[in-house]
Amino acid sequence: MKKKSNFNKTNNISKKNELLKVNKTSITNKKIKLGIIILSIIIMCVYEFGVCNGKFTQNLLQGNMAQYHFSLCRLVIYLAFICAEIKWVQRFLENDVTKTKKIVLALYSLLTIAIIIYILFRWTSIYRISSMIVTLLLGIIFFTCISKNYIKNLIVTVLTIGLVFCFCTNFHHPLDEKKHFMSALNLSFGNFKYAQKPLNEPTYNNIIFNCDMGDFAQFFEKKYEPQLTEEWDRTPETEMYYICSTPTDYNFILYIPSALGILIARALGGSVADIYIMARLFNLLSYLGLCLIALKILPIKKKIFYVIYMLPISILLAASCSIDGMCIGLIGIFVAYCIHLWKKDIKQIGLRQILTVMGLFAISLLAKNLAYFAIGFFIFTLPIIKILKQNKKRIPILIAIITIALMIVGGMAVKKINQVSSATTGDIRGGDTSSTRQVAFLLENPTNILKVGFAHVMDSLLNYNWYTYLNQYDFFGKYFEQIFFLELIFLLYVAFTDKSDKIETKKKIISILTFLLVYGSTSLMLYLTFTPVGNPLVSGYQTRYLLPIIPIVLMTIGQKKPKELDEKEQEKIDCNISIILGLLIILDIMCLIIKI
Repeated sequence: MKKKSNFNKTNNISKKNELLKVNKTSITNKKIKLGIIILSIIIMCVYEFGVCNGKFTQNLLQGNMAQYHFSLCRLVIYLAFICAEIKWVQRFLENDVTKTKKIVLALYSLLTIAIIIYILFRWTSIYRISSMIVTLLLGIIFFTCISKNYIKNLIVTVLTIGLVFCFCTNFHHPLDEKKHFMSALNLSFGNFKYAQKPLNEPTYNNIIFNCDMGDFAQFFEKKYEPQLTEEWDRTPETEMYYICSTPTDYNFILYIPSALGILIARALGGSVADIYIMARLFNLLSYLGLCLIALKILPIKKKIFYVIYMLPISILLAASCSIDGMCIGLIGIFVAYCIHLWKKDIKQIGLRQILTVMGLFAISLLAKNLAYFAIGFFIFTLPIIKILKQNKKRIPILIAIITIALMIVGGMAVKKINQVSSATTGDIRGGDTSSTRQVAFLLENPTNILKVGFAHVMDSLLNYNWYTYLNQYDFFGKYFEQIFFLELIFLLYVAFTDKSDKIETKKKIISILTFLLVYGSTSLMLYLTFTPVGNPLVSGYQTRYLLPIIPIVLMTIGQKKPKELDEKEQEKIDCNISIILGLLIILDIMCLIIKI
């Protein structure tokens, strides 16, 4: 009896200790939550008074009177973010914090204090100072909330340090942002025919190309008053230097997030700058949503897709008015669903799954006007013949649906090909371009196709400097190559060490072929529309075009099974990967801010 009594006492003490530990953790997390909310309010104040009202603050510090420019739009966004934090931030706080995370957070916090003290005494631009303080403080929230869960880490990364790109990146930046913004702006006014009948808005069209925060800050002071007109001064000279930039001809669906941001900002009486930044913010939030769906669908290789989605260049593109973020997300969901079906039993793949694949493929065709149509080849990673045999009774329905789908897609492709091949001129920014004459040049001598293809491969896929544009100088300054090298090593490390599943040889081959086919289709589109006639090199082909399909190549490497790691060890590795990636993003943002 005594032994039993002693056992009960020990058990009760153990339960009490566990309960005390849980209560202590709960109290600690509540304090951390309060700290994050207070820090967020400080960040918003720095952004409001240092960026949006920099001149007001500067004059005030010098003892001069100045006008404060209030914005209901910004106030609503601040309140929305604070309310979201109060409701959900607790879910992102871990009970068991790794030692590495504690050390990184402590060192980073000390470094943040040192840098803030330094820039306050050495820098003169209030915009640079404020942007750097916002970045560093958001970094503290990032390292506090980062965890072993990639889904949560995606949200944390985008909604902390990712937000900085919305206002730090140059406006109307070199990656055609002006054209994309004009498309979104047209759409926000209900003009769905912006490609054929574009409306000009001098307020935004007159903002200089590649405008930095110092020059752009003046637009926080100006209330937006629509001045839409059908008049355009579009000449080769103005188009070449992005002085006057008409909208793109991409599908309006890709601009819905940006247009929605513009619409809300206008309704809330936002300034000219607020409207532009809201367009970027909503584009970033849509990218976050698409990437979350892709990662949730993925049963394997989450690390690789997560790292590609969270590369600085990927977030930067998503946090601008470019459609690249939407393209990465839409193609990512299609690829993720195909991989999801790999893990299913053949008996579980029926009509509903086949229709879903076809629907996601159709949506992915929106990216760059069918330029990524070759991504459809990835479907052959599935056992198509076995699936058809398993669904014999439904084959007539499937044939009918597939036939209709192919007719629609084929019609769209023929229409696009006719538009491209019959065009007497291509994109006037490219120089002496003509799709008709370019096709004739390729067909007049078969060796021309081989020469162009070989030169293009040598200039892109087999050229290391071409890959450095995943961290290009225009955004990240003179150290872009060194930082890119770190990102490349990190990316390859993640790819080689991600052993979440062994991919069959057939799937590897199809994945690599899909990559090459998409590379070919996107290259051909640019050669016909943007490259001067007879040029042996494809003009304007940028590394970012491959971002949606890089994961399907990286997931084919490093397939040898390592020794099994226990769950806690694997969780530490997952957390560390997110921490390292966060450090690289912050490093890139700091280089970006130094350029302001």
